[in-house]
Amino acid sequence: MGKVGMVNNPGTLKGPASSIWRMLALLLSVVLSTSASLLAKYALVSFSPFAMTALRVWIAALVMLPIVIRVVPGGLRWRNFLSALPMSLCYGLNSICFAVGIGFTTAIAAQLIYMLVPVLALIGARIFFREALTSAKVIGTGLGISGVVIVLFGSLEGGLGNSLGTPLGNAFLLFASFAWTAFTLLAQRQSRSYHPLELACYALLTCALLMPLLVLPDIIRHQAIHASVTWLALLSAIGLALLVSVGRDTALQWGIQGSSAFVASAMGFVAPFLTVAYAIPLLGEQLSINLLISGALILAGIIFAVLLPARQQYRARQLVEASADAASSSLAGVAPTPPGAISSEPDTPSA
Repeated sequence: MGKVGMVNNPGTLKGPASSIWRMLALLLSVVLSTSASLLAKYALVSFSPFAMTALRVWIAALVMLPIVIRVVPGGLRWRNFLSALPMSLCYGLNSICFAVGIGFTTAIAAQLIYMLVPVLALIGARIFFREALTSAKVIGTGLGISGVVIVLFGSLEGGLGNSLGTPLGNAFLLFASFAWTAFTLLAQRQSRSYHPLELACYALLTCALLMPLLVLPDIIRHQAIHASVTWLALLSAIGLALLVSVGRDTALQWGIQGSSAFVASAMGFVAPFLTVAYAIPLLGEQLSINLLISGALILAGIIFAVLLPARQQYRARQLVEASADAASSSLAGVAPTPPGAISSEPDTPSA
């Protein structure tokens, strides 16, 4: 676990090898993220949503705390913890809404709803941070919202529970996606001053402190455990903590160092296909016309709202860097002649 310190040293690997490893880290973070729905559904067989979330954040916090103390310069600070509290509360709200909602909807529908997060982030950045909106971003936002509306209204129809889930579950997942969007926006702003793993640890610690208040009523009513605890449910809850809350965040933070926004966003396209690959054989979920149309609209929205602007920014940055390199090369070629030195160029005869 000590190798997590590579986050602070992005220059450990250089050249093409570094880019390849960072892309693999981003891909790993996507794979671990998509496993959350599968693990949660297995864990909910034996645990209540609050009990599952409590186990997840307690185990993750215990694992993350010593890593952060070792990696982050100066360790954790109470002032920073309070400053990150709004961000941490959004993280906790996302975890709770996800745990409650995933039991009433499908993994595929949940993944599609979470795919809306980049589009919601554009809206939030425009409202709170006054970031500019281009025509492509507006088109992408409209397409993404249309896709989620199809999921929400399609779940009202009977007979699509194994495809689109239920309105209750999708509503909780929509609230979870709003909370995750707020978390990402706040974390992005605060990451300029704090170490990324420090922020992740503050979020986990806040959730760990709040979960006793939520899980205690389930314990008193003897509803924290639904049935006899199976090894699959227990290992799934542990997997949520280690693979998703710790592994995904660590791989994401390391992989995004030195990677372009275009590459990081493009990796998200793998998520729905991975979800379909395991949800149909393992969870018995089904594809439907509504689900396919919704997925196509959301993916098209991400292309317009996220990938195209990120690609344009990447190309513009490349042009600026190329111009700067050309200017520095031309200046280096025109070196001033030292005082008293004899020029090697022949004198040009005057007319």
